[in-house]
Amino acid sequence: GWHDEWEESMQVMIKKLVFDGAEEGTMYVAEYVNRKVIHKMDHLACFVGGMLVLGAKGSPNEQEYMRVAAGITKTCYHMYTMTPTGIAPELVNFRAGKMYIGGAHYNIQ
Repeated sequence: GWHDEWEESMQVMIKKLVFDGAEEGTMYVAEYVNRKVIHKMDHLACFVGGMLVLGAKGSPNEQEYMRVAAGITKTCYHMYTMTPTGIAPELVNFRAGKMYIGGAHYNIQ
């Protein structure tokens, strides 16, 4: 059923796109473009933490999902605290796990 497909998708995402950040306990979701991993995370990827928590209950992978969700959420928290305004950038880049503001700092029209 749908939950089996969700489980398979989450396992592949974690295996291929989730990386440890340089700061202890942080993780990020990279992008996959043209068969290449891009070490960049848009702010909307912060929803992945909540998605994992919501799907974790009753899963045989519950502890793994909760650990990854916590790591992504910690990274997202730092996306807000790294700027003087407290507004998260649209995206961050990672080099050797270290997070850098990428693109526009934030889009306010």
